[in-house]
Amino acid sequence: MGFKRNIIYSVMRKSREKKLHQLLNYLKPTETDLFLDVGASNNTKSPVENYIIMRYPYQNNITTLSIYDLPQLNKDYPHIKTVIYDGKIFPFKDNQFDLAHSNAVIEHVGDWDRQKFFLSEMNRVSRRGLLTTPNKFFPFELHYKVPFLHWMDNKRFKRIADKYIYDMSHFPVSLLRKKDLIRLAEETGLPNYIILNNKFLGMNMTFSLLWSEKGFD
Repeated sequence: MGFKRNIIYSVMRKSREKKLHQLLNYLKPTETDLFLDVGASNNTKSPVENYIIMRYPYQNNITTLSIYDLPQLNKDYPHIKTVIYDGKIFPFKDNQFDLAHSNAVIEHVGDWDRQKFFLSEMNRVSRRGLLTTPNKFFPFELHYKVPFLHWMDNKRFKRIADKYIYDMSHFPVSLLRKKDLIRLAEETGLPNYIILNNKFLGMNMTFSLLWSEKGFD
């Protein structure tokens, strides 16, 4: 179990490192930009949780938004402002932030309408942003950690999940295809968006959706 977990963490670290580079290279934050992270974790000891905000170069400009209390994050990183909300309307003004980030959250918020609302709120409160999500067609889903489980019907899914999955805190998960992400971006009216394919073993493991009012260089 430890060996398997280490492999998974290694893959997740590399994935998050790539997304950090995307944020820095495409969105080009400056020392005066206000940065919103949506969906921060309270686990400050994990090698993968909060990866981007822990390595963001302008730490004093970070605000995190979460539906959970984050006492450990507040204790270990008191310079980061945390805001707790009810999972509905973001408690911020239009364009209050210069850039926003959310890693592997949109698949947890609910059905299509909730996912669309989540993305529209990110776009409303920030001038540019980066949202990432797993690829539904990738055979190994890191939330479940059981190959092909997310492709099974509900009956088989429940039988296998009950037997092999011990941490059910990630459920339910509504995974997206690339064409779903494009549709979300179009229906939300994202300005100047691009979608990057993040590959593993030659397959698209996750997608990064980036947008900017001013476009990209």
